[in-house]
Amino acid sequence: MIGGPDFASELAAIRPWADVAPAITHAERLARMDRARALTAAAGADALLVNAGQSLRYFAGLPWGSTERMVVLLLPVTGDPVMICPRFELGSLEADMAIETQMALWEEEDSPFALAAKVLGTGKTLAADPMLPFHWAEKLRASGLKLVDATPVIDGCRAIKSPAELALMQQAKNMTLAVH
Repeated sequence: MIGGPDFASELAAIRPWADVAPAITHAERLARMDRARALTAAAGADALLVNAGQSLRYFAGLPWGSTERMVVLLLPVTGDPVMICPRFELGSLEADMAIETQMALWEEEDSPFALAAKVLGTGKTLAADPMLPFHWAEKLRASGLKLVDATPVIDGCRAIKSPAELALMQQAKNMTLAVH
């Protein structure tokens, strides 16, 4: 490189970030779920269904993207959370979960929608994540569940940032500015 450092010296100069923000704690995740339960009840639903993606990471710490196979968190207003997922994904999911959940597993020949209705109870009202694919919502309805929009629940939780979230956002901003 003309007039500047070489790649090897730049790489050798990289150091870990000095002021690491604390991670989201287990207690904070439990508080998030308690808030979601209260907002779900206020929406007139019996449970919240959180689809894979950023909201699943927010509540369960699970970095799982949405695919053609249903991987969701069912959070009843009362009772323990339940992950509904394919059996073959169990090990991968358990390795990344930041909360304790029951597991409701389905095989390729099974209907995850019928399983969700069985776990929650047919005829119950489910607040469905706005990121849930439309055709999945229709299959949940066909399985005997009533659906309402969970946008007020999820946004009601995620819109208000905790001190830990603010610290992580500030750290990301600081890192970005350091790179620039």
